[in-house]
Amino acid sequence: MTHLILHIGHPKTGTTALQTVLSTNADRLLEAGVLYPTKAKPSFHNHALAKPALTGCDDHVIRGRYGLEGDELRRLSERYWDSVKAETKQHSHDTLILSWEWLWDVDAARSEYFRKRLLEVCDHITAVGYLRDPARFFLSMMNQRIRMFRGILLFQEDYYRSVIDAYRENGFETSINVFESAHFANGDIVTDFCTKYLRPDLPALERGGNAERGNESISNEAMVILQEVARAHSTSSPDASPDARDSRRSKTVRIVYEADRALGGNLRPSLKPEIEAAQVARSTDLIWLRDEAGIQFANVDYDLVGTTGHPDLASLHSVEDFSPIDPDRLAALRAMTERKIARVYGRGAPVYSLVRRWFGSTTP
Repeated sequence: MTHLILHIGHPKTGTTALQTVLSTNADRLLEAGVLYPTKAKPSFHNHALAKPALTGCDDHVIRGRYGLEGDELRRLSERYWDSVKAETKQHSHDTLILSWEWLWDVDAARSEYFRKRLLEVCDHITAVGYLRDPARFFLSMMNQRIRMFRGILLFQEDYYRSVIDAYRENGFETSINVFESAHFANGDIVTDFCTKYLRPDLPALERGGNAERGNESISNEAMVILQEVARAHSTSSPDASPDARDSRRSKTVRIVYEADRALGGNLRPSLKPEIEAAQVARSTDLIWLRDEAGIQFANVDYDLVGTTGHPDLASLHSVEDFSPIDPDRLAALRAMTERKIARVYGRGAPVYSLVRRWFGSTTP
């Protein structure tokens, strides 16, 4: 009997670190009867490419990576899933791990089909999730989306419960955890995952490299600049998908990231206190999550849930609306990056500082 540990995220909860360690130690894990598939092509530290085939749902990250969508993407995804299944048949194992954080958004309509497809490689499934509190999760997602040249997005008011209920109602066993170091075994997400879900006699796993490379956050001021660049160049390819690959974006992010680190000062992204309170107030499922699922966040004031009089988050669109900005640091960062960014986009591209003055805080 094969037990599938399905790591579903959610996003921004150390998933890259976990996936990197599991991939690095795949051979060692297999010796202990734990299979973390790594041979499927194209290869990842996660198994995201299986998502379109298993859920019927495209994923913006995958679309951006491959420049495919619809039937083309699903065909590639089916081939990938076939190679995962082939790898599971090649090895003797009693535990199988599949991990990709964007499985958190598989909706109720797709969950039953999803479970049936997963049973092609296992006999029993436990869906494992680690959750951040709403304010910290929103901040992490905002930081990531800005670095991906995407707009700021609010998650739905029952974000936690809707997903957990969808899994449970479609036959999944679930195991949900708080993403806070104080709750982790040895204060570490990887150790915590292995201790809770893998064999107790598991050998020590090798740690190496920068497991969070590419997932590193940027300061509030750096987010402002990247949002300005995204707005300045959002009409350069009017027919392009928002997920279309554009090498200029990654170059711009690197310019801003390096300048951000070189400038120093307060690099830690943050939200205004009133925005944090508003995020908690609109998260209507926090009480359910605490009382029914046993998940309680240490820094959440539960008396705020459902209260009124907070900023209307849906009416806000700019980084400056959500996060405190140091004007002197922002000016210095602009001075360090403006010419380099202008060169990336070429002479014919609008200078983003001019667009900032023309359009102000207009949403892209």
